[in-house]
Amino acid sequence: MADQLNATAKRATPDGTELAKLQAWYKSHCDGEWELHQAIKISTLDNPGWHVQIDLRSTSLVDEYHRFEPKQVDYEHETNWYTFNIENDIFTAAGGPETLLEILREFLDFAEPDSKV
Repeated sequence: MADQLNATAKRATPDGTELAKLQAWYKSHCDGEWELHQAIKISTLDNPGWHVQIDLRSTSLVDEYHRFEPKQVDYEHETNWYTFNIENDIFTAAGGPETLLEILREFLDFAEPDSKV
């Protein structure tokens, strides 16, 4: 599992590409209603780490569950872990303090499979 985490960490870009792509995805879904329901939430955990929720309702992704594979990586590792799934039309992820970019990458790979960073 550590090898998988190291390999995926190398995919995260230090120039903020993940954040820029998330901003673009968010903007493309703002329609005067969707964004009113706190469509994207990024918060911290007390263990420490990150918690991300992205509301898929009223997006094309709500019908794309068949392409999504829940994942859990190094869940027992103290800081370098992440997990994510979709439940009740919400992409939910959590991870250690150094995994926010990887969490965003996993969402973007699902949301825009033809647009790899």
